[in-house]
Amino acid sequence: CRSAVLEARVFWRFVGSMMCVAAACAVLVVWRQRALDRRALEKVRKQIESI
Repeated sequence: CRSAVLEARVFWRFVGSMMCVAAACAVLVVWRQRALDRRALEKVRKQIESI
């Protein structure tokens, strides 16, 4: 049977790694959204120029 201290250490290591993964995913989502927004603005700009 593991000690409570070791269990706590493993738990907090897991929580920390999940926080890092969540932060990385959030950064990727923001980056992707900005790229898509730029692409949409470029399409609108081209449509306006063609009028």
